[in-house]
Amino acid sequence: MAPGEIRWRAAVGPGMLPGLLPGRGQVSPAALHAAGECVVWSERDAVGSVWAATGAGRWSAYADEGVPARPLPNSLRADGPRARVRCAADADSAVVAVEAPDGPGVRLLAREPEDGRVRWWRDLPETRMGQGPALTLAGGLVLCGARGELVALDRATGATVWRRPVQGGGSRGPVVSGDCLVLADGLLLTALRAADGQPLWSWPRNNHVPGPRLPGGPVHVMDGNTVRALRRHDGRELWRFEAGSPAPRPLVEGGVVYAAVFRPEEGWDVVYALHAESGAVLWQQRVVRRGGPACALEPLGIRRGVLYVKSSDAGRGGLLGRTRRAPFLTGLELSTGKPVWQWDRPGPYTVGALLSADGIVLTTPELTAIALP
Repeated sequence: MAPGEIRWRAAVGPGMLPGLLPGRGQVSPAALHAAGECVVWSERDAVGSVWAATGAGRWSAYADEGVPARPLPNSLRADGPRARVRCAADADSAVVAVEAPDGPGVRLLAREPEDGRVRWWRDLPETRMGQGPALTLAGGLVLCGARGELVALDRATGATVWRRPVQGGGSRGPVVSGDCLVLADGLLLTALRAADGQPLWSWPRNNHVPGPRLPGGPVHVMDGNTVRALRRHDGRELWRFEAGSPAPRPLVEGGVVYAAVFRPEEGWDVVYALHAESGAVLWQQRVVRRGGPACALEPLGIRRGVLYVKSSDAGRGGLLGRTRRAPFLTGLELSTGKPVWQWDRPGPYTVGALLSADGIVLTTPELTAIALP
């Protein structure tokens, strides 16, 4: 199959897969998650799984369907907002946070990856999920970031392993690096030991709490507009890279940090490859010419020596920069950053993209897989 050709399409929703409430029609997944040989999708109040190789459906479920308890208040109403789901998934489990549409109340549940059956569930009645990512999988833990608190649950049973209060929005999206969790609250970068939640250090340095020496190289975080490499055992800054207007998180793989940045002085979205230990710029590559102000690029991952990047804004084309194009995907050669592949044929509703084993899965609005080079 030629690169960029459609491998499969899959409509998801009631009537296409079992398990959802009747009468809701096809849904357009808003988030995709790599789960081994499968792709887990979530959208509004539904979650499901398809095979990455074929698009065939495995299972789907509405919100907290299958939990032996009453639904959350007003989550089934037909005349107003329904429950909202957030999901984190991998090959071992799909963890779902179901938020009540009115007032506080979050129900956490883990579904089996094979058939979507509920493995465990628990209610957090006084909790309302904050904005941004709230669930993170870290080894055998599920990290649930509610406002003002980070809770670590045992992934197999749902039992609480530890909980720790955090300031501001620091609970929302920890960076996981081995046994180190790094939180950002706008004032400090704080590292916790994943096993027990104990503080290891905080940034800036004059506030840090020294912790036990941890194996491994630097911890890389996006702190505002700056990529920082922090020494793992005490948080001391090793190097920094001022990134202008960056994508939310860098991709760290194979000893290299890949950071996508919008450079307003150039009018381009640019990908930088930085040496993980020293911060030296290995290469930089302009990808999309556009007006900003935020970076529209998202590094998806690496396959067979190529870094794949998605753009939510194709930018300006033509000699005068006036021709608009649809969002596209770009493949950059790892050693040089040279573009080796580009796909610019998505539909007007293409939003999400996920790099799978043999292709890239898009929401267009149905799931669509295209072949890699």
